Amino acid sequence: FTTLKKVVMAKENKITNSTCQCNSCINKLVNVGLGIISPEELYDVIKLAGEFVYDLETSQISWRSGFIEGIAFYVPPTKNNKKPVHAWFPFTENSYVKHVNGVPTSLRAAMSRHDIMTRLKPIFEDTTVLKISANGKFDDSWLQENPGLDTPIIVASPKGDSMLIDYLSDERRHRYGLKPRVLEVFGHVMTTYEEASQRQGTFSFMDQNPLGSYAMEDCYWCYQLHQFALAEIRKQ
Repeated sequence: FTTLKKVVMAKENKITNSTCQCNSCINKLVNVGLGIISPEELYDVIKLAGEFVYDLETSQISWRSGFIEGIAFYVPPTKNNKKPVHAWFPFTENSYVKHVNGVPTSLRAAMSRHDIMTRLKPIFEDTTVLKISANGKFDDSWLQENPGLDTPIIVASPKGDSMLIDYLSDERRHRYGLKPRVLEVFGHVMTTYEEASQRQGTFSFMDQNPLGSYAMEDCYWCYQLHQFALAEIRKQ
């Protein structure tokens, strides 16, 4: 915890007071270390918060023929950690790049899928923390069937899903996707996968919105929508 506290304090001393977590603002903050955290440090923060959001980015829709390109996390602020924590663990190169003086610079090189998923596995199996996702059956099926390990990762309860809880708050809507609902509820236009990849279908080091920033933004807004829908249900 002492090591974690030093990491958090170092980040808090450098991060601006801006509360905006849109894609462009996240890109501005990555240079001070946002998203760069170890699985063990992340787990310590999650245990303090009692909840987290996760989002997998995959090479294909089907786990039968694709692979996990990276995994993003969002942990909301707590009394001990006033700033939210973003995390990105890439398994492909050039997925987290910032242009510095016009030169594309990788902020986090590709990591060992087997090593990182092994270290992240206890987080998903912890029955004391709430795990939130958007349309979680997609992410959970990948973790169970093709996590990059010899054994499956079973996401243990308790679990939350921004899409399902949004539906429960008002079943009269026609669309419950994350991006259209964030626009309707918060008036924020999220970056789409097509825009972030410049409609190439894959991310490269020349992209203005790298995969890591895109995934972390999804996690942040997933949490905001989940909390909004939960508040609406409580009003009812």
